[in-house]
Amino acid sequence: MAVAVHVVLLVARGLLAARAAGRTWGSALVIGTVDALLGLAVVVANAVIK
Repeated sequence: MAVAVHVVLLVARGLLAARAAGRTWGSALVIGTVDALLGLAVVVANAVIK
């Protein structure tokens, strides 16, 4: 549950940051999604290391 909440937060923050930088909604959504995927990659890497 906590991971899902944080993934949603990463998408939202990426989306808002991209919109504040003047990106279109489409590219902002892509940026938010990539931000969330990077966050998930960190979680997976941390799980593999431990």
